Amino acid sequence: MTEKSNSKLKSYLYTLASALILSTAFAVFMGVFNRGNISLIFAGISDALFIASILYIGFGALMWISLSGMFDIFGFGFKSLKYLFTPIKKDPSEGGYYEYVLEKREKRKGKTPPYHILIVGLIVLALAVIFFVLWSVTGAAE
Repeated sequence: MTEKSNSKLKSYLYTLASALILSTAFAVFMGVFNRGNISLIFAGISDALFIASILYIGFGALMWISLSGMFDIFGFGFKSLKYLFTPIKKDPSEGGYYEYVLEKREKRKGKTPPYHILIVGLIVLALAVIFFVLWSVTGAAE
């Protein structure tokens, strides 16, 4: 195994471990393991996994979108606020929005989107679906 694939595998494993730890924390917080019925435990585990999966999928999607440059307009807007609310005059050598976007694009070159966060979120979502099916099979109508 090469060093790059080993590093990629570590990032997947660390992300998956953090998602499972977060799911366990949600389950403990919701008192899932204090329920007497196994179907209710399955339902609680499914809920905890679903919450963690939505967080990871959402965070991964936001990072992916931000690396595409979709939020550059907001960064430029916040950067320009100091000229709007202070007596500081804008230096003409700074350029406008186009130069800002080009600079950001150059900084992002070579960076890969965090696919591991999205993929781990989808894996945790699949686990949530499995526990949902277990809940429905073991007596959801009780």
